[in-house]
Amino acid sequence: MNVEPLFRWSAFAWSAAALALLAMLPDVALEGFGNHRLPAVIHAFSLGAFVNGYYGMQSAVWQRVYRRPPPWPGLAVAYWALHQAGVLFMLAGFLRAGLTVTTLGAHYLVPTGLALHAAQGGLALRRRPPGTPRHLGSQVPMLGMLVAMALGAMIVLDQATGRYGLFNPPTLLVHGLAGAFLFLLPALRLHGALQGGHSADAEATRRATAGVLVRTVPLALGVMMIATGLAPGAQGIALPGGLALIGATLLCGALPMAPRPVADPLGWMRMAWGVPGVLLLFSAIRSLRGMEPAEAFLLAQLGAVAVVLVAGLPELALRLTATGTGSPSSPGTLRGPAPGGALMVGAGALVLAGQMLGWAQLIQIGAALSLLGLVCAVLYRNRRLEPPAKELPSG
Repeated sequence: MNVEPLFRWSAFAWSAAALALLAMLPDVALEGFGNHRLPAVIHAFSLGAFVNGYYGMQSAVWQRVYRRPPPWPGLAVAYWALHQAGVLFMLAGFLRAGLTVTTLGAHYLVPTGLALHAAQGGLALRRRPPGTPRHLGSQVPMLGMLVAMALGAMIVLDQATGRYGLFNPPTLLVHGLAGAFLFLLPALRLHGALQGGHSADAEATRRATAGVLVRTVPLALGVMMIATGLAPGAQGIALPGGLALIGATLLCGALPMAPRPVADPLGWMRMAWGVPGVLLLFSAIRSLRGMEPAEAFLLAQLGAVAVVLVAGLPELALRLTATGTGSPSSPGTLRGPAPGGALMVGAGALVLAGQMLGWAQLIQIGAALSLLGLVCAVLYRNRRLEPPAKELPSG
């Protein structure tokens, strides 16, 4: 039972819904954290598009590294249903400011789905064929999502009860950083590295998973430094050092001459991650000199748009639309940029510019163009998957 298309099309649907929501509510990007509907738009992208896309890609990753399909495919159907219901409850609660509904989705349904996914990953690791390496790097995105989702569940519960003191800007920032750099980026890099290798090359698989593990270390260290620097009464260079470490890691990975453990057919998408890298480095410099809260919130909002619309969503769309011809189970057939990818990156840059300039119309245009790029990517995938016409025998 192949559940990958179920998650892939769910990711496309949630991506389209999130972009449409942003186009209809451009004030969310302008007002940022002052708008109560912002969590709905953010989680439509993060939980709706990114997590569904990850679930779909991860089943192919496990099949590649452990040489057999993931066990108990019925588990995937169960956590797919739990996840969609949880995201719907969360968005309904965020849009209508209903904490009870939000808590049901964020504290119970979505984490339960992740727990089932983690159980399936543990079974895949345990039941791998004899002599197959553990490839622990293939589990890194799931561990990062566990961290981000645990923080998110506790934040929502604290917002509803007010008992733990976690519903505050520093915890929200660490929650977002963990989701972006401990989950999303490692997931895209893992799938990309396996996409570029050869299915029968065990050494390429080992280098791909080990490379993801190694390259996540500075990101995790940076998130830990930022969390330490945001603690009450904290001083020193922990906060700017963490921002600089993550920014430098992103920028170094975006440079064309940066070393790659395995060739990636969509490696050009790494350059888009240089945009949030530059913003993080600028934030590190400003934090050394002292930032006003308004400037810190603006930089956080710009960084979120850069991660989601300039880098994350375009790369995810191209990875998912490539699964039919260049998946980890059948890699090596991609040939350069697909139509729609560059359009989505440019559209994300328009949203970023509209946010900086305060132009709602520019944000709406950027969201609409990004949606058009997503449609182009899906249509291009369908066109590439059409079987070639067979020539009729002569005579």
